[in-house]
Amino acid sequence: AALAAGAALGVFWGVFGLRRTRYEDTQEGYWFTPPMRLGIVMAMVLIARILYIAFELYTLQGSGGTAPRFTDSPLSMLCVGLTGGYFLAYSVGLLVWRRKLRKAIEVD
Repeated sequence: AALAAGAALGVFWGVFGLRRTRYEDTQEGYWFTPPMRLGIVMAMVLIARILYIAFELYTLQGSGGTAPRFTDSPLSMLCVGLTGGYFLAYSVGLLVWRRKLRKAIEVD
């Protein structure tokens, strides 16, 4: 459930990011400028969670406790879904934008 919720929220953020992206069609080619802070925050959410789990594993080393699995925590799955949903939605949006430009060229 946490993975699905994270993915849904990530898709929402991806669509939001696509709306804030600046698209350009120049003589040199097609260019886009993504909202840099939004993508960095999405990646850092997952990296921060992985670092936290690594810290947990480090502190449990030698205490004889069982190591937590990455998939045991709903928060971890939320972070994975959020990051995956964002980058999937953003990538699909860019592909759709490029396909629209190609169709417009074919029509002309």
